[in-house]
Amino acid sequence: MKQTPYIILSIIILSIIVALAALLWGCACSRSQADLRLEEAESLMEEHPDSALTVIDAIDTLRLDSERERARYALLRSMALDKNLIDTTDFILQPAIDYYVERDKGSANEKLRTLYYKGRIFQNRGDDDNAMRAFVTARDYEGSATDTLTLARLLVAQGSIFYAMESWKMFIDNSLLAAKFFKAKNRTALELRCLAKSLSG
Repeated sequence: MKQTPYIILSIIILSIIVALAALLWGCACSRSQADLRLEEAESLMEEHPDSALTVIDAIDTLRLDSERERARYALLRSMALDKNLIDTTDFILQPAIDYYVERDKGSANEKLRTLYYKGRIFQNRGDDDNAMRAFVTARDYEGSATDTLTLARLLVAQGSIFYAMESWKMFIDNSLLAAKFFKAKNRTALELRCLAKSLSG
C-alpha cells in the first residue's frame, strides 16, 4: 500500500514525458518541406552558392504556405542569384521587402539583407539614387545585425557609388570599415581588395 504514491507519481511523470515528446514531434512535423529546403539553401549560401541556387530552384513555389515562407524564398533566391554573379533587374525580392521592411517582420539580419539586395537590384538597373537610399536605410541595422559579411558587402557596394560621385573620404571610410569586417571573418582576399581600394581613393 505504501508504494501507491510512488506508482501514481511515476505514472504522472511518464504522462508528462509522453506529452512533451508528442508536442516536440508535432512541432518537428509541422515544418513544411519548403521550409526545410530553404533552411538547407541558407546553410549552403556562403560557401556553395551554386548548390544553394539549385536547392532553391527545386522548391515548388506553390507549396509556400505562408507570407513568411514566401518572403524567405524571395530573399534567399535574390541572394543566390547575386552570389552566382547573375545580375537581376527584376524585383523577385518584393515579397521580402513587403514582409521584412514594410511590415517590419523578421530579424535585423533579414532586414539588412533585404535592403542590401534591394540596393543591388537598383544598381543592376543603373539607378544609383535608389540604390543609395536602400543602402543608407540598411545601415540603420549596423548595430543590431550580426551578419557582418552582408554589412561588409553593403559597404563595398555603397562605396562604389561614393567613388562614382568622387566622394573620396566616404569611399575610403567604407573601404576601411569593410576591410575590418572581412578580416574578422578571415576573408583575407576581400580584406586586401578593400585596403587596396582605400589606397586608390
